[in-house]
Order: sequence, then structure tokens, then C-alpha cells
Amino acid sequence: MKAYTRGFMAELMAILAVVSWLGMAPSGSACELDYGEIGVTYARDGLDLIIPSEYEDLLLISTTQKQDDRLFSVSEKASVQAGKSVMENYDGMGWLFDIGRVNRTKLENMLCYDMSGVEVFAKDSQDSYYVLYHPTDVRYMRENNEAMVRDAWQWEMLTNWSYKEVCPDFILDNAGLKPIKYDNSVVGILLAQTAYRPDGFYSISSTKYRPVERGSFNSASYVERLICNAQYNRVEMEGTLDGDYITLNFPNEGVSLNFFLNDKKENLVQVVHSDGRADLYKGQFDDTTILTSELMEAWLAAISR
Repeated sequence: MKAYTRGFMAELMAILAVVSWLGMAPSGSACELDYGEIGVTYARDGLDLIIPSEYEDLLLISTTQKQDDRLFSVSEKASVQAGKSVMENYDGMGWLFDIGRVNRTKLENMLCYDMSGVEVFAKDSQDSYYVLYHPTDVRYMRENNEAMVRDAWQWEMLTNWSYKEVCPDFILDNAGLKPIKYDNSVVGILLAQTAYRPDGFYSISSTKYRPVERGSFNSASYVERLICNAQYNRVEMEGTLDGDYITLNFPNEGVSLNFFLNDKKENLVQVVHSDGRADLYKGQFDDTTILTSELMEAWLAAISR
């Protein structure tokens, strides 16, 4: 039987709803749709991971992970078997991804450090956050080079599915989940540390006002807007940057962030290291009304009161 995609099924349901409203649908037609044709469902803690039917036989899926925050683990079967043929305890080959769930406290701690191989992608009404864990190296393996070449297309297909479709589909398949993401660039990490590391030290100043130390000031409301559903990407510096900016200085880390204020440099952040190196980042927000300059000016005004 054909394995229908979620998009196809959603369109078909919309058509049937209209037909039914017009009084044209045969009795019970909507109830006869076989959602099992989308894929095989794995359940854990009230959540479903639906594996597309065409991939099911190629994968190994576990719902009994040792780590408390891991719910599902998915690996390519052939790579796992190839690894085991070399050494029975050879773990990790074929791993594609895990889906985990963390509470707010753990999320805040994670955001303060490099999260390579970790992507926050959803949250629920209980303030739990859903995370995709994935390898940062290649876990593809076969018994010989000929087999490696032969099956490369399969590994590419499964990794593309893992990175592009798993998270959106998981949100769609589990009621109450809302998409969310967090920046974890050097800009995002340093911003998170101002709010979520009580022992972290920083000062804030501008080209017009002297530095103000953090004291007991709570920067979380500003940080959340600056790193939630946001992304800071490296951009090339064109000439010398000038103009007004607000600086977050982290003397213990030997780095500072300059947030430019003038319109032509909107959402630009310069990362300046103590050895003189400087990198330029540009912030992009899902909410296009957010401006880093406005948030940083409000932060400076609030902490200076």
C-alpha cells in the first residue's frame, strides 16, 4: 500500500471536510482513512514518533534510553550491523538522532555553553522543551568500500530526513507542541550567560555612558527576546565600523559584544576579543519587528536606574 505523506493527508482531509459540508460525501468516508499508512508509530510518555513506512525497515528505533532526558533514539540498521560485525560492543555507528525533553532549568544551563549536536525545536504547555540530538561526525558504516559506495544514497536519504523532516513532523504529530529555537552562536552563549549564570560577571555601557555592573539585575526578559527564535550569523566586515553602540563586556572571558545603534548597522553585533580580533554577526529574528538596538537601549536604561 502507498505510504501517504502528512501533507497529502492534510490536503485530503481539507477536501473531504468541504465535500462533507456540501452534503456530497458518502457516509463514513472520512472515518475510513487509514492513518497507519503514513508510517509506524512509536510511543513514549504520551508522545508519538511516526517513522515513514518507506524507512521503517532501514532503521532501529529505541524508546528505552539510558539518559533520563532521551525519549526516542533512531539509527540506520545496516551501519549498526556493520559496526557490530567488527566489535560486538561497537556502539554509535549508524546513529541518526535522539529526541529528548528537558525542563526550563536544564535548558537555561545548556544555552550558556556550546550546544554542538543539539537543537531545541519545540516546547509544550508544561514548560518542557524538546531537543534533537544528532552526531557531529559521520556514523555511516558498511563491511567494505564497495558497499559504502553502493549504499551512500541510502545514508544521504536518511540523514536528509533526519535534519529536515523529523522535527516539523514530530510537532505536527503531537498536539500541544509549538515550534521554538534558540541561538547558540558566541553571541547567543554570552547573552545567555548574563541571565542564566548567577556567577557570570558582565558590565554594560555605551559610547555615551560609563559601564554599569550587573549587580542583582535580572536580564532574562531582554535575553529571551534576543536569542529566542533568533539566529546570529557571521558576516563580512566592510571597512571600518563606526557609530554609536552599546557594549556588553565580559572581562573574565576576555571578550565583549558591541551592539550597533545606527539604522544602517541595525542588528549588527561585533564580537571583540582581548587580543584585538573582531568578528561581525548579524541577528535575524522570526519576529521581524525586533531590533537589537531597541532592546539593548532598554536594557541599559533599566540597569542604570
